Amino acid sequence: MNKKTKLGISATALLALVYAMGAASTLGMIALIVFILILEEDEDLKAATKKAATVLLILLLISGCERALIEILRLFADGYSSVLYTITDKMDYFFEFAINAAYMVFAFLALNGAFFNKPNNGAPYYPQQPNQGYGQPMQNQAPKMQNPGMQNQGAQGSSYVQDQGRRCPKCGNPVGDELFCTYCGTKL
Repeated sequence: MNKKTKLGISATALLALVYAMGAASTLGMIALIVFILILEEDEDLKAATKKAATVLLILLLISGCERALIEILRLFADGYSSVLYTITDKMDYFFEFAINAAYMVFAFLALNGAFFNKPNNGAPYYPQQPNQGYGQPMQNQAPKMQNPGMQNQGAQGSSYVQDQGRRCPKCGNPVGDELFCTYCGTKL
């Protein structure tokens, strides 16, 4: 995703900046989100920014609950030197670090383009099967069979190919002049 934005940087860099701004300033992150949603034209960037706004709301909710819990625990502390106050102080540092670390992880993922839809360029996705070689049967896949209603249409005068030549003895699919069945891998 290397499209340029109105700020002159790529869309991935701008989204990474949004998340990094969350670690520095919540108000700055909100300002960048509003800027992108109002002024930018790229729909993928806007969709990714909406995800960033959702992340911001979730982390603000977690932070608010954490602050409330710490303040409730501090009510029971005898003073600044008590053990409970020290524990709540360390909890506060831990939650602050964890939230900032989450923003930085999201910024890194955004910089790598993880939040943008990948164009598939019209090519279908075929997952690779382990130990799959030429002439070997496909694993975990049923052989492709013809529609039974289409098998007899050739005799009725449709444009369907009437004579498909040889058929595989194992799966029944047409094989033509091949040495191996292209559907199940049986040697012919």
